[in-house]
Amino acid sequence: MKSLRGVLVFAVSFILGSALFHASITAAAEGENTVEFRPEGEIKSVKIDWSAGKVELKPYNGNTVYIVHKGKNGVPEKYHAKPVISEDTLIISDIYKNKGFDFFSEEYTLEVSVPQKWMDKFETVKITTVSGDIEVKDLKSKNLTLSSVSGEVEVKNVISSGKAAVDTVSGAISTEKLTSPSVEIRSASGNIESEVNSEKISVSSTSGNVTAENLQKFKNISAETVSGGIKLILAEGLESVNFSTVSGSSDFKVSKDSPVAVTTVSGSLSVELKKPSVER
Repeated sequence: MKSLRGVLVFAVSFILGSALFHASITAAAEGENTVEFRPEGEIKSVKIDWSAGKVELKPYNGNTVYIVHKGKNGVPEKYHAKPVISEDTLIISDIYKNKGFDFFSEEYTLEVSVPQKWMDKFETVKITTVSGDIEVKDLKSKNLTLSSVSGEVEVKNVISSGKAAVDTVSGAISTEKLTSPSVEIRSASGNIESEVNSEKISVSSTSGNVTAENLQKFKNISAETVSGGIKLILAEGLESVNFSTVSGSSDFKVSKDSPVAVTTVSGSLSVELKKPSVER
């Protein structure tokens, strides 16, 4: 005889100001808790602040927001993220974040799936974690802010029409196909690997290595590290390059007068030109 797994479902309607939404909480899959969230109206911005673990934001084709808590043995209720609508902004945060520091014995993940039609025209996306990683893929937003204390940050296939800012204290940062007029990437001790398309780029790390590849269509680049190495792979068409190191080695291949400034104290420097890749 097949065993039946109990499923607990309940639905609630909330009215906050002028915003109406419906949410249902489902506990079905082992180790998971899912909140199905359907706002009445369009969401223009998303802000996620979760202290318990990794945050993943991704699009899908549909009309409902899915908030899934994942853990090997489930995620304690005190760490559950609560959705709230404020004007046209979806705010997802955990109630435990203001109750002091905690050591998490397990790895938890908060997976947020948002309708693609909203993600294609977000005004603001802001995600903050303490020790958890951040993963954002296939997103369009005017402004993007990703911040973690000790977690890693991964960005892939993201377009920001305003400014994109990514920072960690000790975690590594990886960006692939990040497009924005202005990009700022900072890590105190983590390594940075960045592939961006931007007019203005600022990348800095105190002790981590900085690698920036396929840099195209930019007017200004600033790369800085104290003890880590810096490697830039630039598109053709530059006119000059200026960088310096106190005790580290340097290796560069560029033409004159490029709008590039690179600084390191004891790390190595490497800058080279590369033809932009053409996608077919």
